[in-house]
Amino acid sequence: MDDTSAGRCVAANTNQFDEQTLRPAPDSLSIIIPFYNEAECVDLLLDALLPVVRPLCDTIEVICVDDGSSDKTGPFLLNRCNDIPELRVIRLSRNFGQDAAITAGLAHSSGQVVCIMDADLQHPPTLLPDMLNAWREGSDMVCMIRKHRNDETPFVRSAKSVFYWIMQRICSFEMVQSAAHFRLMDRKACDALLCLTERSRYQAGLYQWIGFPTTYMEYTPDQRAAGSTKWLLLPMLNRALRGIISFSSAPLRIWSFTGATIACMAFFYGFYIVVKTLIFGIDFPGFATLATLILFFSGVILLSIGMIGEYLAGLFEEVKQRPLYLIYETRGFEQGTTERNS
Repeated sequence: MDDTSAGRCVAANTNQFDEQTLRPAPDSLSIIIPFYNEAECVDLLLDALLPVVRPLCDTIEVICVDDGSSDKTGPFLLNRCNDIPELRVIRLSRNFGQDAAITAGLAHSSGQVVCIMDADLQHPPTLLPDMLNAWREGSDMVCMIRKHRNDETPFVRSAKSVFYWIMQRICSFEMVQSAAHFRLMDRKACDALLCLTERSRYQAGLYQWIGFPTTYMEYTPDQRAAGSTKWLLLPMLNRALRGIISFSSAPLRIWSFTGATIACMAFFYGFYIVVKTLIFGIDFPGFATLATLILFFSGVILLSIGMIGEYLAGLFEEVKQRPLYLIYETRGFEQGTTERNS
């Protein structure tokens, strides 16, 4: 295994285990992979993944979730079901988003250990044995941390750093920067995630929120096998805003504090004006200052209303209780789990 794909354990909140306390190899393993317009990656991924996972466990399943792709991703996956007995395919009725697709895969998984990875091969399958070893040492969650992302612009990297800085300070739990969806978890951690029924999901935050003993391992993402990234700037900003709103009411409290501060400043400034007028008489100059103050406070009011509106929009989504996703068809689950002889 070369330096570009080797994982290295850098932090853990688990205790050290000796050989006698190692967990036995899992009875079953589920791999969950969300797809969105990744037709070019289907064959490349499966051909790279299956030789790695087949020796790891006697009972395995590879659950591919087609998140409403508009290309040939769905048909290609269904076609591969004919010659890959371990393959399971879930096709959603439309694009519900990566978090919903991952949740659909988790809900249909049956493995004692569950792994989540991307379809573009930037998450190297060769790291799965190391992740499984970390699980055997006692970790209920093995989270992969990106060393770097050379495919991101300096602006995007800086924006992500600011986002994680904010999340670290407003959340009641630790948010680990650059933690990827690429992770392995025990069945009890998977079940805990499925107990969270919220509709507006920020999956990266939910992984951290549930807790459980976690090992963090560094990895270097490989180059994309084919196609182009689906993560554009606007969706990333929307996702960041959803993450902040989902896990903290701090923005609302900030605006309450801001309003109280401005009200105090306005009171003292008004007192100053009254005293000045009584002593020196009425002074007409100051229109520019007055106009500037009106525009400034109008902007503050609109921003605060907008922030309240974001929380109300999230509440509106939750109250409707619509399903997180709708399934168009499934393939391969009727076979049950695939058992292989050692």
